[in-house]
Amino acid sequence: MKLFGSDLNQANSDYFSKGAQLEYYKERFFALMPPEEVLFPKYLREDQSVLDLGCGAGRTTFHIKKVTERVIGVDLSEVLIASAQANHPGVDFRVMDAGDLKFADGSFDVVVFSNNGLCYVHPEEKRLKAIREIRRVLKPGGIYIFSSFNRFRPLALYALVNFVVTKLFMGFCTNYTIHLTRHGVTVNYETSPAEETKLFEGMGFELLDQVPMKEKVGKLGYEPDVLTYYAFRKR
Repeated sequence: MKLFGSDLNQANSDYFSKGAQLEYYKERFFALMPPEEVLFPKYLREDQSVLDLGCGAGRTTFHIKKVTERVIGVDLSEVLIASAQANHPGVDFRVMDAGDLKFADGSFDVVVFSNNGLCYVHPEEKRLKAIREIRRVLKPGGIYIFSSFNRFRPLALYALVNFVVTKLFMGFCTNYTIHLTRHGVTVNYETSPAEETKLFEGMGFELLDQVPMKEKVGKLGYEPDVLTYYAFRKR
């Protein structure tokens, strides 16, 4: 689907690759999110190989590398990968699509897809393809850590505006929401913890942990209850 003249996956990638968003992730936002501070120490070990999907400018990759040297960061955005390479020389960063991972089966002990990266994959069929790719490159018993936007969150005026705009442009039969922000437009998949768990269990994963976002992160960051982090094991 095209919206405002752009492919939605590219539009989402471009949103983070320019202006205030690029500056924020490239130069200002380096810390782990609160749920990552819970899940990373629990599931990352020195002897593991880790794929950091949607690594952006290398925020999470930097913290993963503190635990294990065997980390590869990938992102769809060439601009963000260039920033990651400049910020973290010596780390293996690559431009790659989550729906077409150029790695052999069973290559990684852990796959991380932070910052709701999976929610920016459109359409839903491609999102499912990305999940299958993630499972493919995980070793048996491998861990997948990621976050998803919650569909049900505290009501606010901006949410009502986004709801109306979404229905006008995308109709009522969609799990995606158009988000209008002062920095541009994104189109995000939104779900619930129960639905996300059911989906992943049906695709060959076992739920290990579920950590909701309960703190505000930065001026340009996330409000409480806007997302949930998960850890699943490949069955």
